Amino acid sequence: MKRQLGRRIASLEMQLAYPVQAQVFNYEFVTDGRSMQLRFEEDEGETLPPGLPVPNVNSLIEFYASIGVYSFDSTAVEWPYRLWSGETDGILTGQVGKAPMFYGPFLFPPVGEIRAEWADSDMFCSVDRFMSSDSDEMSNGRKATPDPTLIVFAKLLTESQSKIQIDGISGMLRDEVFQEAYFLEKSGRLVRLETRRRRFLDGVLLNADFPELLESTEVKYSDRGVNDYPSEVVTKKYQPDVAGLKLPKFSHYARGGMFDIPVKTVSNSTVEYLYIEAGYTVSDSEFSLQFPKGTHYIDRAVDNVPLVEGMSAEEIRNQIAKELKERAEHQKAIEEMKLSDTRIGPDTLKVTDWGRNLLLINVIGLILVGAVLLAARRFSRKD
Repeated sequence: MKRQLGRRIASLEMQLAYPVQAQVFNYEFVTDGRSMQLRFEEDEGETLPPGLPVPNVNSLIEFYASIGVYSFDSTAVEWPYRLWSGETDGILTGQVGKAPMFYGPFLFPPVGEIRAEWADSDMFCSVDRFMSSDSDEMSNGRKATPDPTLIVFAKLLTESQSKIQIDGISGMLRDEVFQEAYFLEKSGRLVRLETRRRRFLDGVLLNADFPELLESTEVKYSDRGVNDYPSEVVTKKYQPDVAGLKLPKFSHYARGGMFDIPVKTVSNSTVEYLYIEAGYTVSDSEFSLQFPKGTHYIDRAVDNVPLVEGMSAEEIRNQIAKELKERAEHQKAIEEMKLSDTRIGPDTLKVTDWGRNLLLINVIGLILVGAVLLAARRFSRKD
């Protein structure tokens, strides 16, 4: 009891010393299932323009000077990804590319249907990451214990193995990180996700009843008529909390022993969602997100070459060719300098060695001359 009280006091002291700072970022997501746009604050606390359709050239300048827009147009022949970063020091800025661009502190909201092309999967809500998995990646559903109203599906995320020799125990250790999703049997809602780690020694599961908890996600809902959409997603990440504990040796686990290692929360994020049906029809052309004339942007598909919106196709080609040529010449100059340094090194050593030899010869010559003069003086004295 005394030890548990001490741990509780230490935990409270840590919370007082390092309070969790809640950050509130607002963003809007628009999609027709094929293309999408994500609008977000560049700085915390800004207000998104209310009720505006997908931004066009005019609204970008007037209403989105400090609002970022990330867009993917599935119909675009080139540059399907476009990122508007707003106005910085009076300069309109953006990016274009053929591959996803990673940007901002936000996550994609759970939309029920995602496309892998939109962004790296780490940016998707954990709900979508699991729901977008192929069925053959998941285990068969089973009733949860101790709550039989929940159905659990498991999915292996990563695995690795290595030979070990620890605490007098040797063998093949396999490490697996897996995820378990808990669904309400009645409604089919996903209400909780847990990411855990487990280990096997020569095929035997260690610490079976207490796989290490790495992350948990709680999903809350708010029904709005026919809409059944997550209203809040709370994600927590954990680390083992072993301060003051006497942990068993590895051989304890290898021989079938168990130990429920306590964990502590190291990060806690809450994302609230408001599902709103669009009151207008989004056309494909609006997803293309054309930049205003004069916008400075970089082409990520061609080594981040700087360009300006309004250039003709020929001017763009010339600018790309010029930029790449200058970079090649700069790189060539660097390589020649490196080669020159390599050449100078041995020659310099040779000159230095030759100089040392010349100096030694001069010194020996002076000594000999001195010896001859001294001998001559002695002979002259004798005479």
